[in-house]
Amino acid sequence: MREFKLFDLIAIDGPSASGKSSLAKELSVKLNCFVVHMDDFYLPKDKRDVSKIAGNIDFERLLNEVIRPYKEAHRFFYRTFDCQSQKLSKAKEVEDSPYLIVEGSFSLHELLRDHYEYKIFLRVDPKLQKERLIKREGAHYAAFEAIWLPNEERYFKSFDPFDVADEII
Repeated sequence: MREFKLFDLIAIDGPSASGKSSLAKELSVKLNCFVVHMDDFYLPKDKRDVSKIAGNIDFERLLNEVIRPYKEAHRFFYRTFDCQSQKLSKAKEVEDSPYLIVEGSFSLHELLRDHYEYKIFLRVDPKLQKERLIKREGAHYAAFEAIWLPNEERYFKSFDPFDVADEII
């Protein structure tokens, strides 16, 4: 892995259960930085467009609340989306983070990828992925497998995030 420069914006993308959150957490400790999760940028159910790849993500809010303000002033205010209530939280402030990691599926989407200085893509063996997902999702695994995994696969085939990655793990 390369040396990072101060105020790098880093993306970690890859399939579900590939270790994105774990790697982001480990890097955040080593780099003393903040992690933003793509899961915090879901759209409310009534605004999702399931016909579109990543049609459940509010890319504009991520750009306007996190990425652009971080690049301009290295601090930002952002709101997280709560799937249960279908509402946004109150804005919380993040300031003086020497690096910023954006972690999650779709973080290397074409609407975001040019904003990062460093891009990481994780791969996972399908058998290990299934084991991890069954453990994580429990009774919801069948729905996850039927809906989420095909959406991710469409994203990988259409937007080639691994092709723009600086590092593949």
